[in-house]
Amino acid sequence: MKISLNLNLANCTANQWNLLHELDKTFVGTENYMGFAPFWHYNYRHYLRDATLSQKVEIHKAFMETGFCLNDVNNIYTKVIEKVLWDCRSLS
Repeated sequence: MKISLNLNLANCTANQWNLLHELDKTFVGTENYMGFAPFWHYNYRHYLRDATLSQKVEIHKAFMETGFCLNDVNNIYTKVIEKVLWDCRSLS
């Protein structure tokens, strides 16, 4: 079952954000990941810190399909990130 939810994070308190972040940390590496918690290697921080929640979820899903190793940096992951971020920018 897939549920769609629109959150207005502009009105989110710091405590609410922290709770969402902590919950999402437990979802890293699972299909329940929501896009709040970081899951990527330090080398990808510049690419992903400004990505949208949906972009992070899409990249996380693709990482999981390729074997998903948190401490890994490789060409496959780089290409996945570039593809997701590039596809989004080309639609703008």
